[in-house]
Amino acid sequence: EGTIMISDGDSSVTVSDKKESKGGVLIKAPVSGTTVKLPFNDDDSVKSGDTVLIIESMKVELEIKSSNNGTISYLTRPGEAFKAGDPLVEIL
Repeated sequence: EGTIMISDGDSSVTVSDKKESKGGVLIKAPVSGTTVKLPFNDDDSVKSGDTVLIIESMKVELEIKSSNNGTISYLTRPGEAFKAGDPLVEIL
């Protein structure tokens, strides 16, 4: 899912459209749903309590807030579906 392997017979490269964690604090999905809006850009500074993501679950929009101060890195994109527990945002 979300991964493509490219091979020329001698070597291969795996390309993924999913970002990998950089070792920061992960904010995981509280429920299954779809990403609606990313209020910040990657590498923006955020503060504890800022709404960093808006998701939709069962036709209800939910605001996901940052648990600490830092630099944001999104692990999801608008329109992308996810399951409860999937990492959506990382605060570095």
